[in-house]
Amino acid sequence: MEGVYGTYAVSAGRQKDVVSEAPPPETRVLLGYLKSPEHWDWIHATKSYNVRTEERVGGVPSSTSLLYCQLLLLYCPALERVALARVVSDPELVDKHAMERTGYPAPTSDYWCIQLRWVSTTESIATLSAADVSAEVASMGKRKGEPTATSWSALIAAASLRWAGYDISI
Repeated sequence: MEGVYGTYAVSAGRQKDVVSEAPPPETRVLLGYLKSPEHWDWIHATKSYNVRTEERVGGVPSSTSLLYCQLLLLYCPALERVALARVVSDPELVDKHAMERTGYPAPTSDYWCIQLRWVSTTESIATLSAADVSAEVASMGKRKGEPTATSWSALIAAASLRWAGYDISI
């Protein structure tokens, strides 16, 4: 995968990325909405993120660049949490029944799934809240929960200006 950076740390038998330097500014970041605590728990347990297939409203084709971002910023307004992850796989089509077997909460169709490796949140985005990310997505003309991509530099600019007390759009 292009733009690989950082180092790995092992703690209590779990491997986690530690960002030792900022990603290149052009690094693509998927802003991934999570609608409930159950979805948050499933993603953390499986280290997978899912996006609807194009047959459903809000779904995407496998060729979309969204599924090939290097980083994923998860945001869950219901929990007011954000988490940063590195995407470590290409998208894989997972059918509804397989999603049920993984414990996914109430699957309604097939999904594109990508595998993740958790990354320690950098100070540069630590000021972003789930509400901030939701507002950024809305300011880009996207619907609530719609998968959205941006660049690392735009994300950092948004976080920096929010920290300084300004309200800007990515």
